[in-house]
Amino acid sequence: MDNLKAEYSKFAYELSYSQLRGQKEDLKSLRNQASYCAAITGLVATIFASFFRVIYPEFSALKAGEGIHLPLAFWLIFGSVLVSIILSSLVLVGRGEYTFELNPDAILHAITTETKLPDLHAKLAKDADEFFDENERKIGRVRWLLGGGLFAAVFQVPLWIFLILEGVSNV
Repeated sequence: MDNLKAEYSKFAYELSYSQLRGQKEDLKSLRNQASYCAAITGLVATIFASFFRVIYPEFSALKAGEGIHLPLAFWLIFGSVLVSIILSSLVLVGRGEYTFELNPDAILHAITTETKLPDLHAKLAKDADEFFDENERKIGRVRWLLGGGLFAAVFQVPLWIFLILEGVSNV
């Protein structure tokens, strides 16, 4: 029976620790996606702004104080680009403490107290599971920020198309 307990506790430890390692990779992937989101936002804005300047040459040489007369769609575009870059930056900055590694003090303590290996595996599995749950709450916020950044990035496209088509129809 002790041998079976040892196998189960070892399996629980390996499973919970592998979840922590996978979670670390997930966070890294989300941060990579955020950097792409910010880059794509800037690229899309630049490309459409080039078309905008050709269709609306009068907006190319605005003087101080004249920006207030830009179309509402332009201000919405400006806001969506700004929101997308800010939200993506918040993902990249990575506010929050994450725990992806187990504490070796638990192992050292187990040596001094002569804790059996299955009990140590069970404790480490429980610790890893708690760290996973705590990290998952924080990563959920990161996913929300990235989703908002992506939404804002995509939101600018129909607005740009509207502005450009409006300018073409007025020519």
